[in-house]
Amino acid sequence: MLPNLKTTLSLLSITILLIGLRLEVVAQPALPNIPGLGSYGNFANYCGKEGVSGSRWNPEELPWIGCFGLSSGRSISGVIAGHRVEVSVNTRGEEECKVDGASVECRGCIDHDDCSAMLVILSRNSDKSVFLQLSRRVWKGMPQYVGTEELWTAFSKPSMRCRYTVC
Repeated sequence: MLPNLKTTLSLLSITILLIGLRLEVVAQPALPNIPGLGSYGNFANYCGKEGVSGSRWNPEELPWIGCFGLSSGRSISGVIAGHRVEVSVNTRGEEECKVDGASVECRGCIDHDDCSAMLVILSRNSDKSVFLQLSRRVWKGMPQYVGTEELWTAFSKPSMRCRYTVC
């Protein structure tokens, strides 16, 4: 009886492991690619090294910059330029956004008075999840936005700023 119990527990463990892995794969789809556009068609290039995995998938709060993904029925919030921003995906896979409690479109300038941050929908996925990107304006008065931490760091250097503004 002991070998059968051991075999049963091993099979149960393997089954749970496989089911767990299957759920993880279903819960986070890959970023899409658009054939024929080269590197511009690979959305992973827009997300930098953070990507949309780990803490960027169904994050606890709105990231300061970069890509993130939300599953159907999930929502996040944060403060951007003094405005309370909420982003959610309903059970139909449609994104919904609010700024200071008012419903707004989930794209374009978040803070319309200054436009220091922009939200872009990268993809709506077949599992009713949505990939988004939050970009930040690099310099006040310039329509230059970056969407990754790496680009923010690079464009924040004085040598880079002097290429585009008066120093």
